[in-house]
Amino acid sequence: MLSRWVWEVETDIYQSFPGIGNPRDEELTRLKRELARVTKERDFLRDALWVQVIKATVILKY
Repeated sequence: MLSRWVWEVETDIYQSFPGIGNPRDEELTRLKRELARVTKERDFLRDALWVQVIKATVILKY
């Protein structure tokens, strides 16, 4: 089985691993990265908003 895999890789790497270079996979990877970035931004802004709310609450109490 290992020798078959080695032979496939040596003959044609793109046939051995059909997912390499697929435009759909590249777009999916790009979208996942963008989603992660936007999620981080959203969480950061949400946390910053809560900090401001807490500060305002403390100022109003005292």
